[in-house]
Amino acid sequence: MLAGLLIAAAAALLIQWHKGAGSTIALFGSGVPALMFSTYLFTVIAGVDYPEKIDYKTPGAQGDNLCSQLWSNWLLAISLLWIGSAILVCGLGWLLVSYANDDAVKLLKRNFPIEMVEIRRGVFIRLNAWLSSAAIIAATTMLVVTSVGYLNAVNSSHLSREFIGVRWYLLFFIYLFGLYLIGRSSYVVFSRTRSAMRANKKSCAAYAAGGPPVATDDEGIKADVGALRPPAAKDPRFARHNAGAIRAAQEFVGMILVALGALVAVYMTSGEAFGQPREGIAVSPKKIVIYVVVFYVIVRAIYVLIAGIVELVSAKKGDTPTNSEAVPPANADLVERIRINYSVGMLRLTTYNAVLLAILGTIFVAALTMGPLWPLPRIIISLFLGGLYPAVVLTELSSSVPAAEDVRPKWEVWIDRLLR
Repeated sequence: MLAGLLIAAAAALLIQWHKGAGSTIALFGSGVPALMFSTYLFTVIAGVDYPEKIDYKTPGAQGDNLCSQLWSNWLLAISLLWIGSAILVCGLGWLLVSYANDDAVKLLKRNFPIEMVEIRRGVFIRLNAWLSSAAIIAATTMLVVTSVGYLNAVNSSHLSREFIGVRWYLLFFIYLFGLYLIGRSSYVVFSRTRSAMRANKKSCAAYAAGGPPVATDDEGIKADVGALRPPAAKDPRFARHNAGAIRAAQEFVGMILVALGALVAVYMTSGEAFGQPREGIAVSPKKIVIYVVVFYVIVRAIYVLIAGIVELVSAKKGDTPTNSEAVPPANADLVERIRINYSVGMLRLTTYNAVLLAILGTIFVAALTMGPLWPLPRIIISLFLGGLYPAVVLTELSSSVPAAEDVRPKWEVWIDRLLR
C-alpha cells in the first residue's frame, strides 16, 4: 500500500512534465483505495484468534461460520490486491507512453532523424503493451484460481443446477468465463497497441511530408526524412469483398475458440486435466460444448444485428466519430505535430468501478462482522465481489490501453456516449 502511495505521488509530479499524463494519475488514484482496503483485510485475517474448544468440522457450527467468514474476507482481499497491482502496472504503462510522446518532440527539436523518433516511440508503445497484458492476464488467472480455491475451502465446489438435460456446475462457468476474459483481454491489448503503432507511423510520415526535406542530427549527419511517405491508396473495388471475408473468418475463429474454451473448462471442472476427478461432479462434455457454442452464436448474431441498427441510425443523424489518431491542427507548431492524440478508451469507467469495488467490499465486510450470513447468499456475494466484478474491471482495464480512435469497438463508443 505504501508503495502504491509512493508511485501515485511520483505520478503526480511527473504529470507536470508530460502532456497527456492525466490518465496516469487517474489509474494510480483508483488503485490506491483497492490496495488500502486489501491491506486492512489481510491484517484482520492475520489477527483472528481461533479458540481450541470450538467445533470447526460440523457444518453450520460456530467454528464453521468463523472459517467461512474468514475465507470470504480472504477472497475479497486477494482480489483487491490483484486489481490494485494491475492498475498500478497499467498506469506505469500510460506514463511510459506519455513520456515517449514528449520525447519525440524533444528529439525533433534537437534535429534527430525522423526514423529514430519513430523507432524510439514504438519501443515504449510495445513496452506498455507487454506490461499491461502481463499484469491483466496474470491478475485474471489468479482470480480464477482464488475463486476455485474459495469454493473448495467452503465445501461448495459441487454447486450445480440441471437445465435442458445437462447438469451445469458453478465451477464450469468460473473456468469458462475466466478463459474468455483472458483471450478477450489479450486480443484487445494487441489490437489497441497495433492501432497506436499505426498512429505512430502515420504521425511520423505526416511530419516528414510536411516538414523540412532534410534533417541534421547532433553530429551533422544528414538524414533523408522523405523516405517515410504515406502508403498508396488501396484499390476500393475489392475492399468490400475482402472486409466480408475477413469478418467471416474472424467469426469462425471466434466460434472455434469458444468451443475449445468450453472443452477445457469441462475437463478443468471434472479434474480430468490433473488426473484427479472431483467427487460428486459428473459432466457431459459433448452436450455442454454444443450448448455453449449454440448460445454463443445466438448472442453474437443478436449483437451484430443491434450494432448494425445503431450504426445505421447514427449514420442517418450524421453522428460520425472523429478520428483522433491524426496530428494536431495545421496552425500548431511544426514540431508539436508529431504528437499522437491517444484514446483513453474505457479508462474513466475503469477508475469508477475500481473505487466502487472497494466501497462495496467495505459494506460486505461490515455485514460479515455483524454475524454469519446464510451460506448460499454469502458464497454468491463473495464470488461476485471477489471474482466476477474484479474480472470485469480487468477487462475494462485492457480497453484502456493507449490507442487511436479507429480501434474502439462499437459497444465502447455507446458506453462513452452514455457517460457524457
